[in-house]
Amino acid sequence: MKLRAIRYARNANSRNVVYDSSITFSNGDKESFLFQNKVLTDEISLECICCERALTVSYMPNELGYKTFYFKHKNTDEECDLLICKNNLEKEELEQIYSAPESPRHKYIKNFLRENFLKNPEIEILSFDDKFILDCYKKRKPDIFIFYKGKEIVFEVQVSNLSLKYINARTKFYNEKKIYVIWLLDGFSQSENFLRNIKYINKNQNIFSFSDNHSKLFICKYKVPYIYEGTTVREKYKIEEIRFEDLTFDNDFEVFYFPYLKNKIIKENELVALKEKKLRIEEINKNREIILKVNVILENLRQLTRDKENFEKFKSVNEKIDKLDFKGINFLNKKIEKKTKYYFFEIIKNATEKSQGVLKFFLLNKKLKFNINELYEQKSLIELMSENKNFIDIRFNELFHLIIDRGYEFKSNDYDKLENLFSKNKFYDIKDYNLLKLYIQLENKALKEYVFDYYWVIMLIKSIIAGKIIGCNYKENEWIQFFNLVYKNKKDCFGYVVDIIKKENKTDYFVNLKKGETLKEKIKEAESYNLKNDEKFKIIFEDLFEDYLWI
Repeated sequence: MKLRAIRYARNANSRNVVYDSSITFSNGDKESFLFQNKVLTDEISLECICCERALTVSYMPNELGYKTFYFKHKNTDEECDLLICKNNLEKEELEQIYSAPESPRHKYIKNFLRENFLKNPEIEILSFDDKFILDCYKKRKPDIFIFYKGKEIVFEVQVSNLSLKYINARTKFYNEKKIYVIWLLDGFSQSENFLRNIKYINKNQNIFSFSDNHSKLFICKYKVPYIYEGTTVREKYKIEEIRFEDLTFDNDFEVFYFPYLKNKIIKENELVALKEKKLRIEEINKNREIILKVNVILENLRQLTRDKENFEKFKSVNEKIDKLDFKGINFLNKKIEKKTKYYFFEIIKNATEKSQGVLKFFLLNKKLKFNINELYEQKSLIELMSENKNFIDIRFNELFHLIIDRGYEFKSNDYDKLENLFSKNKFYDIKDYNLLKLYIQLENKALKEYVFDYYWVIMLIKSIIAGKIIGCNYKENEWIQFFNLVYKNKKDCFGYVVDIIKKENKTDYFVNLKKGETLKEKIKEAESYNLKNDEKFKIIFEDLFEDYLWI
């Protein structure tokens, strides 16, 4: 049967009589036609149990040829809750609610409210279960309809469960008519689904129940937001007896006692402020901890300036620096930057043989950030070192590699001072000095490591060009030994050596030296097998010996 069929009909003249179509039309077609005729001739007037509009009787044939009689609205354009149900099950549930006789409890609650409202001079009762509110084809009859302080308010007393669709439809109808609606329960014992549906019809989620207290007509169940352990906003239910005058009627036609949404926002903001305060306190405590740790490190550095190189002491300071987080490292560097002249350049200026360790420590520890190219008293780092006579006793050859790694940019007036630093240093090493000069000569400073790796090849080529052995401890007549060293360790570079020999026209000179026949064989091998396969050396050769690239 279509959803337009109505199961129950009320006798409009004797409102206590309700007809059930499943019973009224169960005695066959003859009896059903007789009943239909009485309705059509107005001998019996029928009305809908829901909307109270006129009903009639209709029928449709079934598969077996019999007729199925049912009630339906005379005017199908008029809206009724029974006609907007999604399915027969939903419709049957609604029909059961409307067809059931009004319970004594339902009557008691309505009468109790009416008596109390009559005592309130600010309340005007517009209707008491006897007036429809109309809107085109729609109409609803509330239990109580009042006028209070310029507002129209209806009460829907509910002692049974209703569907969410029904609740929303009635609420929407009243709100569109600018009427406030209060769904009033009898306690909170209904099904969980029904209570949830009632709760969520408004944003403040207050549920109202009837109270027998004459001074306080309602019981309100509402959620109270609170901050749980400073981490989240949680909610707990509270139940409180309230007066009608305690209610708030907002501009969205919502009725509430406790402003849940407003309080939730307040608590969420309080939680944000609480967390921010906690973070600030944690930040303060963390900063204090960082300051203490950094001050210990700075004190350790002060002590290291007075001690000789001590591996364990430097290891201890390194471990403390490694334990600092990003913020701690930044703070340490800011302190060092502010005191750079004391912690590094001042150490250089006043260095003694005991300062070797702390200078290496500063240069090696990449977490310590300072500008090594800074001018101190208008002097470069190399100038400060050269003016300190104590650098004679400091292993400068160990430091200069680290200075280069730190990105030191050599100045034009550094070169003479560098020569003095190396030549007068009691730990003087000619290789280190030549490596430094080669680094200075490099166009591409990133090739520094190549210079170290190919030092002997480079110095042999420079020696050939200079016409004398330089950059090593070989004697002036030990050329063959020098050639053999390079051939043995860097054979794939030997072709470049042969090219330079030829360019300088010194082939005959070298092969005629004592044991020169071995060099002659190496030259032939280089020419036959093109011993220029080392790509790294090719790069360094092109940088240092640009004038010889054409050969």
